[in-house]
Amino acid sequence: MRTLITADALGGVWHYATTLAITLAERHAVHVLLVTCGQAPSTDQLSVLQNAGRGRSVQVEHEHIDAPLEWQHAEKEQYRQLREAVLTMALNWRASIIHANEHHFGEIGNTGMPVVVVSHSDLCSWEAAVHAKAPAVVEEQYVQRVRAGLENASLVIAPSAFVAGSLSRWYGFSGVVRVLPHGVQEAEVTGRQPRTVDAMMAGRLWDEGKNAHCFERAVEGLATGVYAAAGPLQGPGAAFVPASDRLSYTGALAHQELRALFSQSKLFVSPALYDPFGLVVVEAALAGCGLILADIASYRQLWGDTAVYFPPNEPLALRRIIQVILHDPESQQRLAHAAGEHARALYSADRMAEAYLATYQRIAIRHGVAP
Repeated sequence: MRTLITADALGGVWHYATTLAITLAERHAVHVLLVTCGQAPSTDQLSVLQNAGRGRSVQVEHEHIDAPLEWQHAEKEQYRQLREAVLTMALNWRASIIHANEHHFGEIGNTGMPVVVVSHSDLCSWEAAVHAKAPAVVEEQYVQRVRAGLENASLVIAPSAFVAGSLSRWYGFSGVVRVLPHGVQEAEVTGRQPRTVDAMMAGRLWDEGKNAHCFERAVEGLATGVYAAAGPLQGPGAAFVPASDRLSYTGALAHQELRALFSQSKLFVSPALYDPFGLVVVEAALAGCGLILADIASYRQLWGDTAVYFPPNEPLALRRIIQVILHDPESQQRLAHAAGEHARALYSADRMAEAYLATYQRIAIRHGVAP
């Protein structure tokens, strides 16, 4: 089967898309063309694809198009031209199906090409969660792009029930949304690392939705311990200014470096106001970290009773939880074990790839395309 997958290089979508592409290629002999838009992937990011194919016949190709992402401010014509370019690329490459990780690519479906749209996040639900603002603050052209993409897609997929509900609430989408959780390929353990970091967070620190200042204020009042915040400080039109002497700010890390930091940490904290799925949380759980998560709907749905929760706007509550757990090694171990087992059971790369392949095959057959 030949599948064209669109992606961007800014955050979790890149990790999700490359994990899916490599797993489909390695385990199921799917030939994947990964097409990125927006900021071009870095050399470190592209090395993931290059290393996957080293010594094996892994069929993952990559192309980049210098074009805006759907949430950026651009003319309507630019997005039309981008969809046309992706369709032409898919036809020339003889793709059986397009897997789109931005909503507006769903409009390609009105040409007869099968298109699966995966909704990872959206501006309306981000604004509602982070700024408590109605979607009226979001550019109307963006809302129209999302609606048109959803309505013309062959199938819409969401990684959590939270995301599926957002599509109905903010965009009036009444079609079927299939919930397929994201997955992570667990790292090979070569030896136990001493857990010298007491608690850490990770993500795009420049994104207000990650709520990094809450973690800063929480650890500021802790007399002892080692604490770290991993992730880029600069983003498109946004920046994070570190404000704590108690935290070590690592900046952006390569994937293997981030995994190494997880393996050295006792606790992983996410104070996010908005996180529709959170691949980084899965990575932390698989690395043996206990999870302390913001009490938001998506985390409750995804992690149930395998994490400890706190109100994301109450850093003092977070501080107390960190103190209590760090002083109770047995609780740390129970928490880490529960999160790790939960992640392995529900959020593995193999489980994700199998679900997507079955979905691709059903849609291709429905459209009369040989899978």
